[in-house]
Amino acid sequence: MSIDIKNQIFEKIVEIYHLDKHNFNKKPFIISHQNVKDIAGKYFSHIDNNSKEIRILGSQTERGLRPKYFINNNLFLLPKSNTSWYFLKGEGYVDIPDLKTPILKASYPVTSKLELFKFGDSEMKFLDACHTDKILEDFSQEKDLVLCKRGRFRSGGFKMMVNKISVSIDRGVQMEVDAGYENKNSIFLIEAKSNTKVDNEIIRQIYFPYREITSQIGSSKKKVRNIFISQDKKNSCLNFYEYIFKDPMDYESIELIKSSRYEYNL
Repeated sequence: MSIDIKNQIFEKIVEIYHLDKHNFNKKPFIISHQNVKDIAGKYFSHIDNNSKEIRILGSQTERGLRPKYFINNNLFLLPKSNTSWYFLKGEGYVDIPDLKTPILKASYPVTSKLELFKFGDSEMKFLDACHTDKILEDFSQEKDLVLCKRGRFRSGGFKMMVNKISVSIDRGVQMEVDAGYENKNSIFLIEAKSNTKVDNEIIRQIYFPYREITSQIGSSKKKVRNIFISQDKKNSCLNFYEYIFKDPMDYESIELIKSSRYEYNL
């Protein structure tokens, strides 16, 4: 979708709802998907319907993908429910630093000798390679990781703080983990990016699964660890980052605590 089309639609939303007068320091703005569809349909009938889909308009996974109004006013978008959005003021994204550390080798290389690993090029492929070659175990310094989860699941509902404002995420909001591993000590939630250099990422991708899983395991003593992995094709390696939330209730309290690079030639 053209970013210009997205800008036009969101500027119309700003105009209709007088968002230039809305005090985002006191509360977020909430809009239903149906209202967005109605505005897009009424004022942008000349634009093809695919470009006006909610999932396309709501795709703001990096800072630069936001509409100009959001960029100029330090806003970002989050789902309130499966049928509505929050427009929130604050730091919605986390920087993914460019690593310059030495590239480490897998301590248990197996995949390079397996024929089927030569096919394809995807996030799932390098995640499977990380598991098989025990790269994730090396990075995390934990052993006997078992793959337990992949794909989409839904929130049971939770509250959180954003820019010192309390907001509620409704039951049923969809989220996803690219891989979830577990051993006797910890749960690992993996967010992965392949074939592209990533400078920043919306915190939601890491925070929502973290909050949901920590809420579900309750009194369990297992630690939930958040791992972000990106592929660096230029240097034939994978970049590993571990993030924590200093305050589990605070969306913006994310902090990088560890990073490493590992050789990846498949």
